[in-house]
Amino acid sequence: MKKNKSIIKDKSAVSLVTSALLLVAISVIIASSFYIWYEGVLSRSAESTETHTQHTLLYQYSELRISTYSEYYITRDSNNDNRIDAGPDFDERSIQEIRVDLINDGELELNDVELKVSMTGDDLTWYALDIRRDEDFALYNRSGMPYLLNGGRVFFKNTTASPTSMILITEYGEEYSASDEQGSLLNTTDWRIDRSELHQPTCNAGVISPSSRRSIYIYILLDDVPVGTHVLKIQARSAEGKRAEGSVILNVS
Repeated sequence: MKKNKSIIKDKSAVSLVTSALLLVAISVIIASSFYIWYEGVLSRSAESTETHTQHTLLYQYSELRISTYSEYYITRDSNNDNRIDAGPDFDERSIQEIRVDLINDGELELNDVELKVSMTGDDLTWYALDIRRDEDFALYNRSGMPYLLNGGRVFFKNTTASPTSMILITEYGEEYSASDEQGSLLNTTDWRIDRSELHQPTCNAGVISPSSRRSIYIYILLDDVPVGTHVLKIQARSAEGKRAEGSVILNVS
């Protein structure tokens, strides 16, 4: 008599159908995850491209401009020798204040805007000075320290005309003579300018916000200049590469 063999069923085993369904579900989940990730990458890439394009357009359509008075008239040749200079008993030299408006016409901020002035010509001596108009037109050296003449500071705040004092002429034509801190007139006939200490043809105008302007005052000393017409060139450049140019005519007589 044959013995019946028992068939043992493993209820914990996974059927083929269930396995197939699990594989399909896992595949769907993986595909969905990849699709979501890929869509995110495309979206971020599109946003980055759009931002870059907008910034590029802002840069392309941004413009830096210079605006200033076109002409100034300086009448200082008192001895009719066809020059403005200084001698033992006279000082015809003058400092002209020039306001320069730097204008940002775009929607992009312009940073580290540098302003540079130049003037060329035969037999011509001039200097660009650091003068602080909010400190009674105090004179500073290239190191940013108060300039000392014979041990004392130099200002331009005395309204009394003197043939032996250098003068400063404001943008509106007001004249101020060289003076000490108390406002007393200084005799500047023997003052010889040290170019390495005072000449500053460049200055940093800082940041110019979008759609705005910034006023910078420059001070040009005519130290030994022939009578006639002289052209002062003004250039500006931002860290972003935006440039602007302008010029001012100085009519000396």
